[in-house]
This record gives sequence, C-alpha cells and structure tokens, in this order.
Amino acid sequence: AAARSSSRSLGSAALSLARARFHEDTMLQAALRRAVRRPARAASTWVVDDPYTGETFAEFGVDDETGAVAQIRKARDAQRTWFEETTVADRAAVCAKFLDALEADVDATSADITGSMGKPLQQSRGEVFGCRERAEAMMALAPDALAPEAPPGPPGIARELRHDPVGVVLCVGPWNFPLLTAVNALVPAVLAGNAFALKPSPRTPGAADALARAFVKAGAPEGLVTSLRCDHDAVAACV
Repeated sequence: AAARSSSRSLGSAALSLARARFHEDTMLQAALRRAVRRPARAASTWVVDDPYTGETFAEFGVDDETGAVAQIRKARDAQRTWFEETTVADRAAVCAKFLDALEADVDATSADITGSMGKPLQQSRGEVFGCRERAEAMMALAPDALAPEAPPGPPGIARELRHDPVGVVLCVGPWNFPLLTAVNALVPAVLAGNAFALKPSPRTPGAADALARAFVKAGAPEGLVTSLRCDHDAVAACV
C-alpha cells in the first residue's frame, strides 16, 4: 500500500511538473509569435509593443530616404578621418573602450532588449556581456589580418598587397540577437578602418542605438557608427 501511495504521489508530481512546463512553453511561444510581428508604425515612427503584454513599450523616430542618406554621408566623412588618422592599434583601443561603455550600460540595454522582443532579462544581460569574447577575439586577429603583405615577384620589382577599407559597411540586423549578430560585423569593420551603419529590425531598434552610443563614449568620431532607423526603400537609396 505504501508503495502504491508513493507511486501515485510521484505520478501526480510528474504530471504537475509536465503541466507547468507546458504552460511555460505555451506562454513563451505566444510571446515569441507576438515578437516577430512587425511593430505598428506611422510614417515617421516605429511603435514597439511589449510582446508579453501587447502594450506600447517604446517609440522610435524613423528617417525618410533623405535623412537616411544624410546619415550615410556623415558616416563616410567620419570614415575618411578615422582611417587616415588611426592605426590598427588605435582602433583596437577604441573598440576596447566601446566594450567597457556597452557593459557599463548593461541595465538599460538589457531591459530594452527584453521589453522589445521578450527575451528573459538574464539572457539579455548575457548578450551584452557576450559581445566581449567575440570582439576581443577579432581585435587579437586584426594586426596580422590587416598587415600589408609582400607577394613574391621578379627581381627588382617590389609588390605590396594592402587591406584598405571599403568605406561604409551597412548591416541589416535581425531582431532575435540584436547585439551579438551586429558585433560580428561591426568590430571587424571598424578595425579595418570602415564606418558602420546598422539598420536594425523594427522590433529592436534600441539595441542599435546602444551600440552607436557606446562607440561615441569610447571616443570614436561622431557618425562613425550609426543606427539607421528607416524602411527598406530608404535602405535601397543608401546602397
């Protein structure tokens, strides 16, 4: 009898746990479905709703084609100075300060990510701190990767292969990992002497602002890293 009672208790506990997990999974799936909806927007505003409550979480101004192209031109001007007046070591030092600035603002940035797309706060904080490992790996690789090369040639002829920047690098970022995916392109671009424009998802525009803000705090020229909040037609005009 004791064994049967114990078996029934264990079975009841397992059923309760399964129901709790099912309820948690259902709530999370519903939140994620709401998160991937394109936020409501007016002509000049992105309205981001909290995917758990459906209530407005934040509103962001949106540039038209003229404003977006103006940001790209400003980035291009900043890039020329950036490349001409800095070495790879200088750029790596700014990237290091960028990481410090990003982490110093972790509370606000992680709260913004969670409120915008529904990721648990602990995971949002992990995304902020996770940028360091990726960025520092690329910073360590940069000196050798960007150093001039001297391919062999005939006697009396010197050859040099240089890795010059392309100018402005445009990245169209996703909503689900708005920092980590952007950092994968942002840090190499800046280390190579480029400017960087991040067109964020309308679901998570605040994350792009956080990256741009951290680079300004790190001492980068204004406009070198920019958050490009605009629609697809404006992006096409920028390209």
